[in-house]
Amino acid sequence: QVEKESTSPLALNLTNTQQDPKFTLDITKKDAESGTTSLKDVEFTLEKLTKDGTGNTVADASFGTLKGKTNGQGKLMWKKDDNSEVEGFTELKAGTYRLTETKAAKDYNLLSAPILVTFDKDGTCTLNGSKIEVSTSETKTDFTKDGNDRYTLNLTVLNRKTPALPWLLIGLPLAVAGLLILVFRYNKKGGRTR
Repeated sequence: QVEKESTSPLALNLTNTQQDPKFTLDITKKDAESGTTSLKDVEFTLEKLTKDGTGNTVADASFGTLKGKTNGQGKLMWKKDDNSEVEGFTELKAGTYRLTETKAAKDYNLLSAPILVTFDKDGTCTLNGSKIEVSTSETKTDFTKDGNDRYTLNLTVLNRKTPALPWLLIGLPLAVAGLLILVFRYNKKGGRTR
């Protein structure tokens, strides 16, 4: 006896349309003193981190590195391909990323340490170990979500100007030498007795 294949109208063709969220790391570079002055030509490198066979954290070779530079408004731009330049590091998948400042603006210091950002599949974000909640109408944060499961972390990175260290290194010894000369002259003229 041969059974017939069901042609019932209730038979459904189910397809899993659930996709992993995509993340954007949108970077703005500003002066730390004013908080408003944009810094141009600051270069950043983004690497995705993974664990090696021994459990150590290393750069994920399959991700490679993304390199970008800030424009006149302090916004990070990178070449997505030969024909287009994009604002922020876009289309990132869940994972931990290391953002390193590789070239500072003229007269400014480099960041002292890389910035670590973790994006999770559940739509959460951690910045240098501190969790950032998704922005809501009640609580505004720098981590936002659009209607298409796309998240953006708006990160403002501040830098301080390099102090005038060469003048300090030259001026301080000269000031000390001048003070010593005055002390010795004062003692020679008999200004101080024992």
